[in-house]
Amino acid sequence: MYISGIGMVSAFGRGIDNCVKVLREAIIPETYHVSQDVIAAGKLPRRMRRADKFSKMATLAAMDAVEDSKLDVKKKPGSLGIVLSTAFGPHVTTFKFLDDLVTYGEENVSPITFSHSVHNAAVSYITSAIENHGPALTIAGFVFAFHQALHVARSWLDEKRCENVLVGCVDERGEVSDAIISGKMGREKDFNIKPFDFSANASMYPSEGAVFFMVTDDASEKNYCKVDGVLHGAFAEDKKESDMYILDTDGLSGDETPYMDIKEKKAMISGYSPLFGSTPGLSAFHCAVAALTIKNQRVYVAPVQDNPHGLNLCSFGKNMDIDSVACIKYNCLRERGYIRLERSKKEG
Repeated sequence: MYISGIGMVSAFGRGIDNCVKVLREAIIPETYHVSQDVIAAGKLPRRMRRADKFSKMATLAAMDAVEDSKLDVKKKPGSLGIVLSTAFGPHVTTFKFLDDLVTYGEENVSPITFSHSVHNAAVSYITSAIENHGPALTIAGFVFAFHQALHVARSWLDEKRCENVLVGCVDERGEVSDAIISGKMGREKDFNIKPFDFSANASMYPSEGAVFFMVTDDASEKNYCKVDGVLHGAFAEDKKESDMYILDTDGLSGDETPYMDIKEKKAMISGYSPLFGSTPGLSAFHCAVAALTIKNQRVYVAPVQDNPHGLNLCSFGKNMDIDSVACIKYNCLRERGYIRLERSKKEG
């Protein structure tokens, strides 16, 4: 399947063009929060005025992916599927509901808050915002949810259930998650990301955001690239060598020593977690970077250049032939996630 459109909301703002600018300049944000100004400027449907931040981030990214793909959703009602993946779901809203339950009692708690604590609320808003009538699904998983979402998208296309699938990932940063990470890290100065240290006790900086992709079986030179393979689990090994590897080293797995295996690769190595922060959806953000790398035939500089293991690191941005990029992720059980993108083959 092919990626025909991308939408993104993150700490550095909204839009794929903004993402390219940040990649070119290797700008590390001062904070990993999506600002309310970005949300407010998004021209969301009026009926979303009471929606929570989780749903708003997801809907903005999904709307942008549809616009970027130039797909007319209304032309063939029901032909577009939507798959949203998340690690923690709308946990900020869920904890707010629980706090209100304790404070006001079950008879006085807000039904609006409760309705937004449901995992499927965000994908429902997306369906409504783009006036879609196809299947919609939310997948929750702590590590490989985005990989699973891509598998579902692939199966829907294979079954001819959909002609296109909008697939993405969203997670929100909140006080509870910050408190858990603060307790784990122990002290404030550890809140930074060192993507190439491969430490057994990696540092992190919690973040939030959303990224969506329009995927299709329709081959076109306008597409970003082809999704060549998606694997995850104990036996998810590379089937092919790639020109470049992007590592999900953002500290969330704790022990990042499994990434040491990448030293055996002669290909170019990079990682952009300092731009996006420590988020369970980093694989989706890196997938977007990989798609831009192939589409633009440009390698973007790794924003952090500390290289204690002598990797073939992307030390500066440059234009070059890139046919394939693989995004690699390990969880705390040393299970591996693998997303490989290839340059779209020209027809004829």
